[in-house]
Amino acid sequence: MNGGSVNSLTVGGGGPPDVNGTNSSFNALFALGGGAGASGSTAAQPGGSGGGSNNAFGTGGAAIGAIGSAGNPGGSQITTPGRGAGGGGAGQAGQSLGGEGGNGMQFAITGVNTYYAGGGGGGTAIGITGTGGLGGGGQGGGPMGYMAATPGTNGTGGGGGGGGGFFAINPEKGGSGIVVIRVPSFV
Repeated sequence: MNGGSVNSLTVGGGGPPDVNGTNSSFNALFALGGGAGASGSTAAQPGGSGGGSNNAFGTGGAAIGAIGSAGNPGGSQITTPGRGAGGGGAGQAGQSLGGEGGNGMQFAITGVNTYYAGGGGGGTAIGITGTGGLGGGGQGGGPMGYMAATPGTNGTGGGGGGGGGFFAINPEKGGSGIVVIRVPSFV
């Protein structure tokens, strides 16, 4: 950044349930918002981190990698019928067995080690729901709606949790992105 220059800054918001969080950008650089969790009729979505899948709809969403990074895939439901797979995080793939979202990546740009872009947990019709990955991934929903899915945490790019229950209803939204501007201080 040069003094006196005009810079463009956008901090993306979390979308409504079943919708990805919106992207954040600074000039030509951008960070994708988190992927939405899956409902009964839609698949988990890819994003800065992937949304969790539901018990009826297979694979968790993928984390889309930055330039020079491959990203991480979501898990597959094939190994655990009745339980959704976790969405991929920026630092780890989503889990098939258990439906946990993949962990995000840790950065200390703010001066504190913080995880960003965790994958969403998978919803389930049986047993325990998938937890979200470190970095704001949402929890998957539980059987018969006894436990609601939770959204990705805003400001992290975390994915949303998958829908739960036999009808795989009520997925959650992806979390908003974040822009951190670190300016050197001159003493």
